[in-house]
Amino acid sequence: MSDAFDGAAELLELSGFIDPCPIGTIAREVASTHEPLRQVAAAVMNGWFDTILAIFLEAGISESAARSLASVSIASIEGGFILARTSGDTLAWLSIGHFLSEAIRRELPDLGDV
Repeated sequence: MSDAFDGAAELLELSGFIDPCPIGTIAREVASTHEPLRQVAAAVMNGWFDTILAIFLEAGISESAARSLASVSIASIEGGFILARTSGDTLAWLSIGHFLSEAIRRELPDLGDV
């Protein structure tokens, strides 16, 4: 996971911190004022949640932990983009990636001598 954050940090810097997630921007801007766009943004976010949840479940993480981690992952990514854009720096983004990676690792089952 932290490799993905490292790669995204590079892209953020190379792009001059352009808006990395238009869905997040739409959700923040119109969620309370334009119901059809809110529904589209919610459908996309729900799709991301379902995909991340499936990955965590397949990795052997318990359902309750996988659900929590899926929500925290999306919130961390979206919040990290905001912090990176507003600060013009990737330090918080990289810290979030490291923290999230460690949280996921702690929930992975110990496979022993597989």
